[in-house]
Amino acid sequence: MGTTKKNYSVDSITKAASIIIALGSDVSSEIYKYLRDEEIEELSYQITKMDSITPQQTQEIMTEFYEQ
Repeated sequence: MGTTKKNYSVDSITKAASIIIALGSDVSSEIYKYLRDEEIEELSYQITKMDSITPQQTQEIMTEFYEQ
């Protein structure tokens, strides 16, 4: 399997927000139980700005997440 070339730069908070969205509300609510209020606030804010991430980028972020 080849390596996918990434033509974009995504910061870690955007990656985390993408993963939270992709996992859905049931799983995400379980994750939120382990986060500090500041982290939840930052993730929630980033989620509101997520219209700039394409489905392909989300897939690449999820792949990176599962490979780590």
